[in-house]
This record gives sequence, C-alpha cells and structure tokens, in this order.
Amino acid sequence: MDDPRQAEGTEIPELVRTAVSALPDPAVILDAELKVVHFNQAYRRMAGLNALEDPAKGRGALLCTDLLELEICRTTCAARACIRQGRSLSFHEVRCAAGPEKASTFNVQVTCFPVASGGGPVGMVEIYRDTTAERHVQERFQRLLDLQRHANLELDRLVHERTAELRQSLEELQKTREQLVQAEKLRSLGELVAGIAHEINNPVNFIYGNTPFLKEHFAALFGLLDLVGELKSLSSTDRGRFEAAAEAADLAFIRNDAEKLIRTFHVAAERIAHIVRGLRTIGRVGGVEMEATDLGECLSATAAILAPLFKEEVRLEQKVELGETVRCNPSQIGQLMTNLIKNAREAICGPGAVDVSLSRQDTHALLVVVDNGAGIPPEMLPRVFDPFFTTKPVGVGQGLGLAICYSIAKAHGGTIEVDSTVGKGTRVTVKLPLEGPPASAEVAAPAATDSDRR
Repeated sequence: MDDPRQAEGTEIPELVRTAVSALPDPAVILDAELKVVHFNQAYRRMAGLNALEDPAKGRGALLCTDLLELEICRTTCAARACIRQGRSLSFHEVRCAAGPEKASTFNVQVTCFPVASGGGPVGMVEIYRDTTAERHVQERFQRLLDLQRHANLELDRLVHERTAELRQSLEELQKTREQLVQAEKLRSLGELVAGIAHEINNPVNFIYGNTPFLKEHFAALFGLLDLVGELKSLSSTDRGRFEAAAEAADLAFIRNDAEKLIRTFHVAAERIAHIVRGLRTIGRVGGVEMEATDLGECLSATAAILAPLFKEEVRLEQKVELGETVRCNPSQIGQLMTNLIKNAREAICGPGAVDVSLSRQDTHALLVVVDNGAGIPPEMLPRVFDPFFTTKPVGVGQGLGLAICYSIAKAHGGTIEVDSTVGKGTRVTVKLPLEGPPASAEVAAPAATDSDRR
C-alpha cells in the first residue's frame, strides 16, 4: 500500500511497488539518495507506526534511518553498498532500533536488492525478517546443548568413578579370594602336618630320650671289657684267646665308632625334633599367652643372635620408628624375625645389605625386611608360603621357614606379603595389629627357627 506523503517523481517501477506491498515481511523501497519511496504495512508495524500515522508529516522526505536504524549503518551503509555494487546483499543478526526515540530494539536479517530502470540503478528494496524469536530459540537450544554437554561430562565422570570403584572392589575381592584359598590350603596342610608331627614325635622322643642311656650302656660295656683285659688272674691261654677275639672284632674301631654313631643318632634326633616343632607351628598345635612386647628390643635380640652371619660383606641395617608396644607372643615374633632375616642373608651372594625396619601404619605395626639378593622368579612367588617348598639346594633347609612365618602372622591377626624382582632383591612386609588378634584367635605354640628360603 502506497503512502500519499512518500517521495514522488521517482523512477521506481510500479511493479516493484506492488510486489513490495504484497510481501508478508517488512519491506521498504529507497531511491538512489536513500529516501523512502514506499513501504508496506509489515514495515509500518515494525517501525512502530499506527495505520493512519503519516511519518513524513512536517518533515518532508524521509531517510531510511528516520524509521529504522540498523547498527551496521554506523560503520557501513548497506543500501549504498547494494546500489554501488549492483547486486543483492544479505546481513544476518543485525541489531535494529525502531519506534519513538529508537527505544525498541530487536534482531533482524536484512536483504537488499538493487532496482534498475533505464539501464541504471534508481534505488533499492530492503526486506527485513525479525530473528529475535529465532535467536531466542537458538539461545535456548544452545543452553540446552550446554546443559546436555555438562550432564554428559558429569555422567562420564560418575561412570569413570563408579568403574574405578568396581575395579577396585573386584581387585579386592580377587585378593580376598586368593587369601581365602591360601588360608584354606594352609589350614588343610596344617591339619595334615600336625597329624604327621604327632605320629613322628613319639618315636623321635624315644630315640632322643634313650641315646644318653645307650651311651652309658656302651661306656659300661667297654669298661667291663677293659677290666677283663686287665685281669692278672687270667691264664696266658685265656688272655691270648681274649686278645685274639678283640683283634678279630676290631674292638678299638668299635669303641671309637660307637661313640660317633651315638652322637650322630643324637644329632639326627635333634634335627627331626626341630622339624616336628616347625610342623606343630604350621598345624597350630597348642596355645600361648600374649603380652605387650617392644618389637624394637625383640629385633635387637634377634640381630644379636644372627650377628655371626653378618661379619663379612653383608651388612644388617636396623631402623626402628615404632614407639608403641604390640600385644603378641614375643618368642614367636622373634622366630618370625629370625626366619625372615636369615632368609634375606642367605639370598645374598657377595656384597650386599639386609635392611630391617619397624614402623607404625594406622593401628598396625609394620615389619619390613629387604634384601638385594637374587630375587624370586615370578612363577615361584605363589608357592613361597607352601610347606616344604624351597629354592635352596637339596638337603639345605626343610622349606618350612615362610610357612611358619605365615602361620605366625595369621595367628596374630596380621598379614605377610612378599614382593620380589629377579636380580634386584626381595621385600617381605609383615603387618601386625597393635592390639593383637581377636580374643577368640588361637596362636600357635613357639617353634624352631627354621629359615628356609622361598
């Protein structure tokens, strides 16, 4: 629809005016001097004009900026650029001000088309599209995307944390299962070896207890033979027969060898008794009372006993940082220390050191024994606590050392772990509760200080 007060005498074709009037979007026709020639009703509404208002009243010709002011016009005139270039131009997300004193602002998309007549540009058409609602939708959509992205990140974090927790729980479950299997295996072996120890103990006690009497009996017999040989009342014939019989039996050899045999029997019986005591500990036979013990003093006493093993190239280093006493059986803990330190010493060939430390970790005492010996192959680590398993040469040790240590640590409500690297050494960590095991726990009786290597 034409406004009767708009500029006259222009060369804008009537067809263009009719097309602009029919557009649903706001549109305005400008001449070459950027004066308003014509605009449609949608443009009137956008500019904040009522249906009967004459914007040019009292003002003459209107410029485009008198009705709508685009933010880009402050730096670049879109209309002039369109006319000068002779082609259409589009500007997106342009801030636009309209109404009295340009108080109403909103975002628009502006498309400029040059109008030619008689071979040259005579003006242009500007078409506006209000993008404020679209922008709000886009902003809301972007906020939703941001919220979704944040929610996804939070979900990823929660999943990662939960996965880590589940992985840790699985590892702990597997470790607990391994400990239960190990404990059950040792329990079964303990029952077996306890029975074997009991059966062996009776004949061993008989042999061990009677070797002193056998020694006395042999001494009396040889004394009687010596007395017979010294009798002067013997005839020369009888003496000759006696001396011939003694020489034929090699009485001098028998006298000397009998003493050696009896001594060997006694040593062998002691050795068997030593093994039996170790088996009894593994089988948890017998009980003992526990008391508040200074493990530092226990370590010092153990080190003094083992001092002869550390005279040459291998040093024994002690570090005590435990100020509290531990409720335990001192003799068994001393045996545990002896086995571990002796194991560590025997693992070292050449110069080296055995480091023993005592410290506190929460409600537990930590005993750590570290050596720089040969180390234990990975395939052997799962068996180091098995009774009779040893990496020592045949005939050296019985393979009860670490099995006894495991039994003692478990009986005290503690744990024992072995970490080893071939060529670098072994680290054994014993953790004992400061308050001792639960009242219902049964502690094995003291056993011999077997120190068999893993």
